[in-house]
Parts: sequence; C-alpha cells; structure tokens
Amino acid sequence: MKLIGEIAVFVCYALMSCIGLYWLKSATDWWTLKFISGAFFYILGAAIWLVILKMYPLSIAFPIASGALMIGTTVVGYFFLKENISWLHLLGIMLISSGISILALQGNL
Repeated sequence: MKLIGEIAVFVCYALMSCIGLYWLKSATDWWTLKFISGAFFYILGAAIWLVILKMYPLSIAFPIASGALMIGTTVVGYFFLKENISWLHLLGIMLISSGISILALQGNL
C-alpha cells in the first residue's frame, strides 16, 4: 500500500504539470482563464515537486519525476496538440519507463 501512495505523488506531480503546460500552450492570450488556470496547475505541480524533494533523495526523485513529465508531455502533445510521435519518441518512452521501473524495483521508492 505504501508503494501505491508513493507512486501517486509522482503521478500527481506529472498530471498537474502536464495539465498546466497544456493549458499554457493552448491558451490564445496571456490573460485568459485557460492561461491563468494553466499557470495555477503548473505552480501546483512545482509545489508537489517540493514535497517529493523532501520525501526522496534527489538522485531518485529527479529521474523519476522528470521521466514521468517527459512521458506525460509527449502523450499530451500527441493527443491534444496533434504533435507527431516518431519511433525514436516511443523508444525514449520505453527506455524512460524501464529506468523508472528499475529504480522502483530497487526499493528506493
């Protein structure tokens, strides 16, 4: 059960940051509700990042959090911003996922 809670913190970080980045990117102007909401969610993601930093060593927290964010932004870009994903993107996602899994299996989470 502890592992599920630890994974949830990283998922919340990536989710809040990805929502924020998507709304910032897709907003039509600086002072729209979408832009302000995007900034709010991105800042919320940064606050969760600070919690993660208190919970885990930097050598564990940073690779997992940044990897999750890279995967999340690639998925958001593909589905919501109609960006292309090449086979190199997919290979990168698989390698990042493997690295995150190895860190989690090592018991450092």
